[in-house]
Amino acid sequence: MNWRVLLTLALVGLFVAMTYNLFTRGKVNETVTATGGAPDYILKNFELIALDANGKEAFSVRAPELIRAENDQHLELTTPDFLIPPSAEGGNSTWKVVSKTAWVSGDNEEIRLKGDAVATTTTPQGKPLRVDSQQLNVYPQKQIVSTPILATINQPGLRITGQNGLEAHMQSQRIIINSMKAHYNGR
Repeated sequence: MNWRVLLTLALVGLFVAMTYNLFTRGKVNETVTATGGAPDYILKNFELIALDANGKEAFSVRAPELIRAENDQHLELTTPDFLIPPSAEGGNSTWKVVSKTAWVSGDNEEIRLKGDAVATTTTPQGKPLRVDSQQLNVYPQKQIVSTPILATINQPGLRITGQNGLEAHMQSQRIIINSMKAHYNGR
């Protein structure tokens, strides 16, 4: 084979590899640039424990990808799995919260979950409690889960739908629901 043909093939291969690299890096940067600047760092397949201002665990999270924005230090996560511990004031149980995507404020005080968001816990009586919505906003320090859109609460024998959102107080297990429909199965 002629050396010119080999050199041409090598240069074409190098060009293809460089082009692919530029386009894939550009997609990550576009996502973060649109919402908060260039990425400070990117984590793949990780587990993170976030602390509050007092140095106590605010939440822990596992996800396949995390991107941290450089300018305001917010986090963007793909398919996150959050665990929010009970509050120091005597909360009842840990909340598990999952969704397709999440945004976490730089101070870890707000988590915005979008796409098939589900929050689960157990009541003080040991019964499972599940909140489903396309959007959930979690405030770990305040121990509040809220949404302004349609949400469903499921407990054994009871299903409540909040047509215009809800606000759940994790510590007291109190839930405020706007425009609700309820289905009770008294078994």
